[in-house]
Amino acid sequence: MTVKPEHLGRFDIFGEQQRFFTFFKKIFRHEFRKNGFTRLTTSVFDTEEESRMAYPDGLVMGGCPADRPEYGYVLKSHGYLTMLRAYCAHMRAEPQPVYHYTLEPQFRYLANGRGIDQYWALNAYAIGEADPILDATLLSVYSVILDDVGLAGRYRISLNSRWNTKEQERYIQELVAFFDNKRHLMTDSERVRFQENPLDIFSFESPDIRELLMVAPKIADFLKKDSKEYLANMREYLGILGVETVADDAYYADMPFFTGPVWKIELRTDEEDGSTSWRMVGSGGRFDDLARRVGQSKAVPAVWGELDSDAVLHELMKIGTRLRNKDKIQLYLIQLGDEAKKLAVGLNREAQKRGVNSLLSLGVPSLKMQMKKATDLNTRFVAVIGIMEAKNKVCQLKDLVHGTQEEVPLAELIDTIVERLGTENLDFFHPIKDLIIENQL
Repeated sequence: MTVKPEHLGRFDIFGEQQRFFTFFKKIFRHEFRKNGFTRLTTSVFDTEEESRMAYPDGLVMGGCPADRPEYGYVLKSHGYLTMLRAYCAHMRAEPQPVYHYTLEPQFRYLANGRGIDQYWALNAYAIGEADPILDATLLSVYSVILDDVGLAGRYRISLNSRWNTKEQERYIQELVAFFDNKRHLMTDSERVRFQENPLDIFSFESPDIRELLMVAPKIADFLKKDSKEYLANMREYLGILGVETVADDAYYADMPFFTGPVWKIELRTDEEDGSTSWRMVGSGGRFDDLARRVGQSKAVPAVWGELDSDAVLHELMKIGTRLRNKDKIQLYLIQLGDEAKKLAVGLNREAQKRGVNSLLSLGVPSLKMQMKKATDLNTRFVAVIGIMEAKNKVCQLKDLVHGTQEEVPLAELIDTIVERLGTENLDFFHPIKDLIIENQL
């Protein structure tokens, strides 16, 4: 079983992890389609100009070289900009709001200047209208997904609000005033961060700062009637949907354009020493103000959620979750020699047409290596066609489940396999069945 190494930057998905990844994508697609979301595929690039208008500098991935300014593109660090661009270009005339989900690679800087990490993000959006039922529904689907894959009871959802721009400005002024004569308790780097973004203080680890935050001003005290009602309604809908959340006054997300409810999903990790830690694997919130930040004349109501599939799959594999292999090979054909190879090719094709999941060993590996592969694939039957078997038109049929071996004429091999497997275990699925081809006159 392979797991993506931590902070590798670039990585390959293969083997057992690929099967988990495919399974997780199917679960994600299934749940969001049931709730009216359709899939959208966007570019892995954002324009550099809009990225610098929208994001803090620390989130802009790269930049165009000075001698080629016409490039003007950077790697996508989040899906907000590409989704907003797609909405403005194609979806304004559709019935509002519009619902979409994406399964795409995104990029982020690693801590301590160690480079860029690629990860697969499972994003969903509802754009064009502001209604707490949209926020609640989107969050509830992520909760259902985590429950379905076996992580119920191993995650928590924290909910807070950083409301409209005026309310945020008033709150930040009070927060800065409260800590103005306490900056000596911060490190040099913390003072710089606090100067650039006062809300960063909630991530400071200093015990003195953590203690002061408990008595510092809370944004809840600055919310007006509409803001309070929106958050209260969202909580009510979440209750109806059976989604439990905890209040977290210290969570404000990391984007300056969030204006409304924000939330995060954390997975519980049980360490070898018996301790427990929490790892953030998802987040979301309302980003209505992004459109104005990138030059639109009006705000565009929008809510978003993201789940880091890499982190979730890592945890699933770590706790020993297993998948049923639907691609289990029922018949593995081993060939030795040119004549045997020619016979095996036709038998493999016939078996597949009859609904048997069969696989032909290609190339010229040894019998030992071919048998090892058959065993690794958990194959039920192995048909060995050697030089003498090819000459006599027979094979040595091994039943790896019952540990038996017998000689079977090649003309009877497929009928024998079909009979022993049973018609209920044959597979005739093909995606081409979804294709409708109309007769052309």
